[in-house]
Amino acid sequence: MPQVASPVQDAATGRSTCLPVPRGAHTFAVRAQRVWHRDGVCWFCPREEAREAIALAHVLAALLGECGVPAERISARHPGTIRYRDAMQVVAKPE
Repeated sequence: MPQVASPVQDAATGRSTCLPVPRGAHTFAVRAQRVWHRDGVCWFCPREEAREAIALAHVLAALLGECGVPAERISARHPGTIRYRDAMQVVAKPE
């Protein structure tokens, strides 16, 4: 996989996009009824602010596919109970 490491690194670090990281007990944790759960799911918001991050995710998914690692695009109108939101993403607790 050495031939893939460089493009992955370039795709991951060659962009200026940085997604905000939700604060909490764990990066993907969501809080419900004063208890932290580690089953939060992150979703991109379909907004102009997220366009570059979404494009980067497509590049990374294509590179993973070339390595035999399946990646697919999933969308949801109602991702669950929203526990964090910013201009580019939401973190939701699945229902």
